[in-house]
Amino acid sequence: MEDTKEEDSKQSEIDSEKENATNTNSPEEDVQNEGLESSVEESAPENFLKSKLDKVYGENEDIKAKYLRALADLENLRKRSLKDREDAINRTKAQMLGDLLPVLDAFELGMIEAEKTEESESLFAGFSMAVKQMESILQEYGLSKIDPTGNKFDPALHDAMGYENNDELEEGTVIRSIRKGYMIKDTLLRPASVMVARKEEKPKE
Repeated sequence: MEDTKEEDSKQSEIDSEKENATNTNSPEEDVQNEGLESSVEESAPENFLKSKLDKVYGENEDIKAKYLRALADLENLRKRSLKDREDAINRTKAQMLGDLLPVLDAFELGMIEAEKTEESESLFAGFSMAVKQMESILQEYGLSKIDPTGNKFDPALHDAMGYENNDELEEGTVIRSIRKGYMIKDTLLRPASVMVARKEEKPKE
């Protein structure tokens, strides 16, 4: 019986040593395990912070894009308002200058009639001075004269009142202006009324 007890006691000691050997790590293994646990604990806040920062940066980019779009819309609105304002001013100018053109025509006709007689020399000088002053003022508003005499007929700028036979000029050349045309900057205000040259048709033999 005593031998059996001793054997059982020795077996228990052996089993206990095996269990301790299984559960006991080396100092190096303990350090490694502690490092892994520590890195996991440290990486968790870093990942959380990174995700938060990414979210904030993404929201900031969205806000920035919206701001740039709003800024572009505001700039387009400003340009459109300026263009509308400029167009309104140009329309007002064109209407005002268009109303003054018959007055200018009357002065020029008066000059032509005054030039025909020597007695009207002083009258001609007065008309001439008035016309020059008026043209100078109107030029400040962007008005320019169209006098195409001697140039090629242009249907976009000229209004043909008739044709005259002329062998000295190339066919389609403006012989003279009956009524001058005018432009306001690049916009046609009134076409010039002109007579156009054409070759005389010779009778067939």
